[in-house]
Amino acid sequence: MTILEETILFTLSQVKKLGKENLSKIELFKLIYLIEVESYRFVGESFFNKEVLFARYENGPISVDIYKAIDNLKYGSYIEIKEEKKDDWGEPRHSIYLKKELKKTDKDKLKTEYKMFINSVLSSYGKLSIKSLKKVVYETEPMVEVQKKETKGILKGFNLNFGTIPLDNDFKEVFKNG
Repeated sequence: MTILEETILFTLSQVKKLGKENLSKIELFKLIYLIEVESYRFVGESFFNKEVLFARYENGPISVDIYKAIDNLKYGSYIEIKEEKKDDWGEPRHSIYLKKELKKTDKDKLKTEYKMFINSVLSSYGKLSIKSLKKVVYETEPMVEVQKKETKGILKGFNLNFGTIPLDNDFKEVFKNG
């Protein structure tokens, strides 16, 4: 199983603890994107070893890699997807559910420090509505950069540049003094 697939399963299990039974594809994409953004901000490098690429789309960043991971998890009987109408979004959404609770062996595939990092991102963003998540995502440096280039409409398929994310000043001090 890839780190992305493990992250998706862990994210689904953790948001359940935050009171969400499922995530829409849009929510999942945005949370995975924010995990990557925060990794660049606080660690200075990719959470996914640059194996997950994000491109601009009409509702923010998307990733073919996430679609593939969702398919793998669906066919591996880890998740199920249901089309549902929810109050927080105008259109029916594809809700992703854990098909079965993760076994201890499944949970132990992610390193403890990865789990802690994911949980820190989810504690900030995991309870947000789709609209609020979209707002947060659009305020990130890679999305701000691409929006500045959009003079004649959305640059669909434009690869997002995570190199625009500055390392957090508090962490710069830790690294400088450490």
